[in-house]
Amino acid sequence: MKPYHTHVYVCTSSKCGDSEPKRIIKKMRTAIEERNLRDKIWVTKSGCTMQHKCGPVIITIYPEGIWYKNVSLDDVDEIVDKHLVNGNIVERLLHYKMGDDIKS
Repeated sequence: MKPYHTHVYVCTSSKCGDSEPKRIIKKMRTAIEERNLRDKIWVTKSGCTMQHKCGPVIITIYPEGIWYKNVSLDDVDEIVDKHLVNGNIVERLLHYKMGDDIKS
């Protein structure tokens, strides 16, 4: 089995909500399966990312290092289609892009 191209972490800490993260993971996995991307994208639970003010749910996508905040079930298809399929950041949900604070 080859490594995944993209890894999506969904915070499942109680600070991000009790049931919403689980529903988001399930919906995202289903959306990825429907788009035949299961061999390229993996979605998994994450522990606390210490971004409590950005919940209820925060999603981190690697290798891009994109962090989304305040993600709801209604945002999943947009994240999958716009970001995971087409490579465009969902700006309205963007919390942080790793590397943006590094000065050369």
